[in-house]
Amino acid sequence: MITLRSIPASVLEGKVLEGKVLEGKVLGGKKSRDSKVVPIKGGGGVIEGISVECHIYDKIHEAGSFPDRASSHEVPIQETVSWPIKWLLEFLRLTYYNKNFYGNFKNQLQAATRASIGGVGFDQEAKLARVENDRFVDAIAFLQSGVLYVREKRIKREVQKFLTKSSGKHFSKNKDTLRTELGSEIIGKSLGRLPFVTRKGHLVLSSEHVERGDVVAVIKGGGGASSFYYAQDTG
Repeated sequence: MITLRSIPASVLEGKVLEGKVLEGKVLGGKKSRDSKVVPIKGGGGVIEGISVECHIYDKIHEAGSFPDRASSHEVPIQETVSWPIKWLLEFLRLTYYNKNFYGNFKNQLQAATRASIGGVGFDQEAKLARVENDRFVDAIAFLQSGVLYVREKRIKREVQKFLTKSSGKHFSKNKDTLRTELGSEIIGKSLGRLPFVTRKGHLVLSSEHVERGDVVAVIKGGGGASSFYYAQDTG
């Protein structure tokens, strides 16, 4: 069993969990198709979480960190330029957990760029659509402006080496990040969220409540064939 934590009772009663529907059987201790769901009540009978039978797919190896932020829900005016840059750089840092998976720095940056907005952006008709490497040029502009924010020496060396090879091919370092598609999309999608990397090397955009050691589980009956949730393993 695993326990899904910090889920408001109003969400459970609405039968919606991370955007997935559990067939209206969340509160009854009954089976939602193949997964038994049991409510966990605290003081006064308030539901504080649920226990679910499921398949543990992976575990969170490391969650992103932004120690200088006062809040993850509001972008201060003075950080409107640096916020999206630091967000992308944190995704890039997490790719170094499984660097060999990507093959080279360019692939790492492309993966970090896609994950930084959850793989979804606005197309030319201002409609949400899946993106591949459409924002890569914007990401290079971010690197040019944000080298000073890279703390780890080995990553900074690779960033500088990559930028030297890319010199003259992309935007200048004075490009306003908010005037790029990537910058505005990150501002919208980073609020209340954190990136993380799993032990298997998956790079993910998630809730700000995730922690190292949380599990990624597949819950049958969660509204799709592969529904992923973030939880504490309770054995």
